[in-house]
Amino acid sequence: LAVGNAGAIIYSSNGVTWEAVEPRPTTNDLQGVAASGDLFLVTGAKGTVLTSRDGAHWTRQTTPTVNFLSSAAAFPGGFVAVGDNGAILTSANGTNWTSRSVATTNWFWQVRYLNGVLLLVGENGALRTSTDGTNWSARTSGTSQWLTDAAFVDGSWFAVGTGGTVLRSTNLTAWASVGTLTRNSLFGAAVSGGQLLTVGVEGIILR
Repeated sequence: LAVGNAGAIIYSSNGVTWEAVEPRPTTNDLQGVAASGDLFLVTGAKGTVLTSRDGAHWTRQTTPTVNFLSSAAAFPGGFVAVGDNGAILTSANGTNWTSRSVATTNWFWQVRYLNGVLLLVGENGALRTSTDGTNWSARTSGTSQWLTDAAFVDGSWFAVGTGGTVLRSTNLTAWASVGTLTRNSLFGAAVSGGQLLTVGVEGIILR
């Protein structure tokens, strides 16, 4: 499943042949994607949340925000969606959504469920963690860079971001900067074979 601007959604059952959803269920830009069991969920501009059982037919859900929801994640308690202006929404089923109030206007860019913990990262080095999606703890990242993604490998959580930022923590409380070979902004993190992979602008790939 992949999403894009102006409500674009494409889906595939084999990763080779892709079909576009027409008519589009929304004209709002879409960015976040999550899945749990047979339920797909995407998020985007103006508080958009769409759900589908097959990738082809989508239902718009009502949410308590008009903020851009840039990321979503599934976890044992349901789904979390995060976004602009400190938006954090949770749902047990993808249909009924509750706003979780936090005292910030930072954009929470990405949320991941990593090693039993929800970790969200974003603007001005924002870092927050939760085990249940309801109660969130603010963490001091030590940076004002925009944090864009997170991963877990070999007993440590990592956060990456603009300016080549890579942060590491073994306890989610204390975060330390990890030196890298680039000042290029990093926008993706993944784990493969026990290695942390990060990618960013100008085709940069670090592992």
